[in-house]
Amino acid sequence: MRLLAWLLTWTPLWLASGLCHGLSWLWWIVLPVRKSVAVDNLRHALPELPHGPTLRAAFASLALGIVELLQLRRNKVSLTFHGDPGLLERGLSGQASLFIGCHSAGFEAATHLFAQQVPSAAFVRPPRQESAKVLMEELRGALQTLPPHGSMAQGYAAISQGKTLMFALDQRRAEGIPVDFFGRPAWTSPAVAVAALRTGLPVYGGWIRRSAPGVLHAHVARIELEGDIERDTQRMSDWMEAHVRREPGSWLWLHDRWRRP
Repeated sequence: MRLLAWLLTWTPLWLASGLCHGLSWLWWIVLPVRKSVAVDNLRHALPELPHGPTLRAAFASLALGIVELLQLRRNKVSLTFHGDPGLLERGLSGQASLFIGCHSAGFEAATHLFAQQVPSAAFVRPPRQESAKVLMEELRGALQTLPPHGSMAQGYAAISQGKTLMFALDQRRAEGIPVDFFGRPAWTSPAVAVAALRTGLPVYGGWIRRSAPGVLHAHVARIELEGDIERDTQRMSDWMEAHVRREPGSWLWLHDRWRRP
């Protein structure tokens, strides 16, 4: 694991991008891990799109995101902010905010780059392999990571310290509430809506785009909520769906998003 991480850390990003596209073909033809899940997800969500090109692009984007995360140690990845400046301004002035993101292009690297500028905490699912856990611990830098289950008390503590609290809201939560996502119920955590109601903090959404390998852009917008947990969670789901529709080749279709509890 460490040898592979070292090799990827020092591979030029243009070359890594080409390797990731090649790997996407290998995944599609030879080692189709979770391919059936991805095809089923895309067929139901966006049936008009061709499966192969869309899903291979998504796989290559995911793989390149791992390389970008590793290359943060070499300062080879950049992040530029666009849209609503409120999230960055509040963070730089020590004011807490709530932030939701999706698993789009370079999401993990962008999260860490944001935390280098603004004190932040994020709910992160730890890797299963022990060696991968150690590596992720080394990479996390200034980001405070919280386990995805049973840690909202720690999240509120981070808020009280003026940190931006980040959520990946496009992940299935069996104990969540069903909201519409591409026309099907998707079990989603209501934690963001609850935290917004409890704290009165603004909620921002950020979609990450990649204009070139290692060149990331955060498109940030404030999401106006009304104080109703279910409707607000639905509104955030609608925000995510709109971005996935615009850039389907950047989203994590391999995740079993619509599986019932």
